[in-house]
Amino acid sequence: MVYQRWYKTKDGCPLLIRNAVSDDAYAVTELDNQILLDSPFLSRGPGDEEDDVEGTLSYIVDLLSAPREAFLVALIDGKIIGSAHLDGCGSRKKMLHRCEIALGVQKNYRNKGVGHCLMDALLYLARDAGYEQVELNVIEDNVLGVSLYKSFGFQTTGKIPHAYKYSDSSYGDYLVMILYFQNTVSSDTMI
Repeated sequence: MVYQRWYKTKDGCPLLIRNAVSDDAYAVTELDNQILLDSPFLSRGPGDEEDDVEGTLSYIVDLLSAPREAFLVALIDGKIIGSAHLDGCGSRKKMLHRCEIALGVQKNYRNKGVGHCLMDALLYLARDAGYEQVELNVIEDNVLGVSLYKSFGFQTTGKIPHAYKYSDSSYGDYLVMILYFQNTVSSDTMI
């Protein structure tokens, strides 16, 4: 699915969201590995294997040709500061109505509306691809993430207790959140 659209951040900065291309593999890998270090809310953490450029490149290339899936990047001044992806939940007919999404934003650009713009783009593509529901998992303690998803109409439909075990032996619970497409996608931040 092809996507390219200009948005504005909360502070009025132009933000381009477009499909990731092969030349983005290195920058996306670096971003993902930095987010890995900056966020306790990811399934991977320090000590886990980092993403490599070859794996990122392969994923980007696969999704560029996928008719109902996408890998997006968010750029400010030509620099990739966020990424997001939309993946179908399976190829079986009974599951073709469902997709999963995920997104990440560089620490310095969080709370500026970049996640909101990435979510807007993902939901536009999901609706355009004919999906009826969008699913995601989020750690319950990720207050900003949960708030973002709720602002788009996602509902918590379940919880996976102790989904993460942190290095201090505490646990984090996963929330299972779903958006059914009876709600409308907001594009009020587009230029």
